[in-house]
Amino acid sequence: MEAYTQLRTLGAAGLRLKPLPQAAAYVQQQGIEAEAPSPGLDLDFWEQSQARPDPLPLLCLRCRLSDPLHQWLQALLRRHGQQHELEPTAIAAYLLDDDGSLQIPWPTEPPSRQSFTHALLASAGPAPLHPFSAEVLRSWDPRCSSLPNWGRERAQSHPPLKAYLRDSGLLLITDWALLADSSPKRVAEVWESFGGGSLSTAQAVALHGRYRELYRTAKAAHRQATGRISGWRPDSTFLLSLAPDQPVTETRQQLEAIARAIRLLQSGQWQRSEVGDPDLELDRRQAAGQFDAVSNDAEAPDGEQLRAQIDAALQRAMDQLLPAELAAEQKRFSKAPEKQRAWQLYGEGLSQREIAARCDHKQAWVSKQLDEKRRATAIATAAAAELVRLPAFHSCTASPQAATRLHEALRNHLVEPEQEGCVAPLRLWIQQNLQTP
Repeated sequence: MEAYTQLRTLGAAGLRLKPLPQAAAYVQQQGIEAEAPSPGLDLDFWEQSQARPDPLPLLCLRCRLSDPLHQWLQALLRRHGQQHELEPTAIAAYLLDDDGSLQIPWPTEPPSRQSFTHALLASAGPAPLHPFSAEVLRSWDPRCSSLPNWGRERAQSHPPLKAYLRDSGLLLITDWALLADSSPKRVAEVWESFGGGSLSTAQAVALHGRYRELYRTAKAAHRQATGRISGWRPDSTFLLSLAPDQPVTETRQQLEAIARAIRLLQSGQWQRSEVGDPDLELDRRQAAGQFDAVSNDAEAPDGEQLRAQIDAALQRAMDQLLPAELAAEQKRFSKAPEKQRAWQLYGEGLSQREIAARCDHKQAWVSKQLDEKRRATAIATAAAAELVRLPAFHSCTASPQAATRLHEALRNHLVEPEQEGCVAPLRLWIQQNLQTP
């Protein structure tokens, strides 16, 4: 019965499996020690927590919940960790922050600690609860989902974690939910810059509008039929109602293309169906040589002219976006000289690991201060929007995949030096514009 008596938690030494003697004693008292974890047992513990003001039934469920959360975290890292440079302990701090205490912090004035019972959760207001397991159990409805599935769904929609992942360029949202959450104005903007194929901007906006009109009704019917809020996908009937005059496969592809364009602009990173997809993967060290792959116009300029166009577009984008960013950072330097030191070293071309050592901080601190991904993404997006208007990059307007490759090549070119000993364009701009005393 380890699933109900051992807690996966983040401690000072990292992730660990923590045995809880009180949970083990309670499980043994119930006479279910030899049984395997199951939805039926989850429901038994849930009903026991409702029947009496005892924190132990919920403690067992907190143990049970920690394993699927840990599995979800591992799957996220396997799929996106390397690409987005995700920190395992940073993600665990959002999800596996339960230390197994029978009391939890309670948002009162002044703050207090209260016994972690079902009655306490039922009395909670809208304020976020800690640990994360309290948030999951507060909202769990066994009629709608099993506890492991509910925990994974809540993890994917947890606002603080979503903010962290968004800062790392990762959007954990399905194409269908992303389309439903996007405004017509957003769709028009992204399709102007990154759309293509058979749809004009007006047609893309119209298709998206019809989709949004029918989405919520279809999603509500899915929930009523399955008892789940996740897992909905547009079926043939739904797609045919959007565009009766064309094959449903074409309608699906058009919607997916709109969603890809939204991701491209909103995050600057794109979620691949599989990490390492050969159609999308670029070697960062050779990014500067990859621009020819996205410029296949028969009358494209030669390599030197092409590079001049790219460099000019990136320079204009940096000159437009970075002054305000740098000015905001420099206001903080007087109170935090180590931040200024980090920026200086970044401009000189040092790696984040080297900067961390020089500033006596961890690498995660350096990454947060520099915010390189977000800034490089914004610059690459602005430069790509300019370049796709040029004949050499015209093919990118007809292919979301080509637009994706262009954007990634630009972003990599910004942050990776072309040759050993050189300074990448983004770092060079910082070096030239950072005001030092």
